[in-house]
Amino acid sequence: TIEVQAIPIGGNLTANTSFCSTTNSGTLNLAGHSGGNVVFWETSTDCPAMATFTTLPPTTPTTHTYNNVSVTSCFRAVLRTSAGCEAKSTVATVSIFPATVGGAVSAPQTICSGDNVAPLNLTGQEGRVLRWESAAGCNFATVTTIASTQTTFTPTPAPSQTTGYRAVVQ
Repeated sequence: TIEVQAIPIGGNLTANTSFCSTTNSGTLNLAGHSGGNVVFWETSTDCPAMATFTTLPPTTPTTHTYNNVSVTSCFRAVLRTSAGCEAKSTVATVSIFPATVGGAVSAPQTICSGDNVAPLNLTGQEGRVLRWESAAGCNFATVTTIASTQTTFTPTPAPSQTTGYRAVVQ
C-alpha cells in the first residue's frame, strides 16, 4: 500500500508590526493552516526573502512569542505531515526603528537685509528628515512648512525679519 499525503497548507501569520525600541515583545498567530503540524519556526534578518534563517523550536502549536528583537526580523512557521511533506506560512515582519534624535541645525547667522543666507546644515540626527519648518521671531507659534527632506537647506529668498528654522525628523 502506498499512502499519498497532500502537501499541507502553511497558513497566514498575523500582521506585520513595528517598534521604535529594542525593548519589545509580541505574539505571532498562525491561522488558515491545515494538513500538518508546526514543527518549528524560522527567523531571519534577510526580509522578506529569508534566504538565510535560524530555526526556532515551537512554543505552542500555532503561536510564536518574541522578546527584545533588536533588528528588523522576519518570522514564518514550518508545517510537516507524518510523511515529511512540508509547507511554510506567510512571512511576518517585526520592524525595529531606532529612536529618533532631532540633531542640531548649524550655528545662527546674522545677515544684513538683502544678503543671502548660508546653507543650514542638520547634523547628529537619527532618522530621516520629513520636512523643514520656519517661524518668524523663532517662537514657532505659527509654523511655515518647507517641503525639503534634505539635511541641508538654504532659505531662498533670505528672510526679511528674524526667523527660526528647524528640521522635523522621524
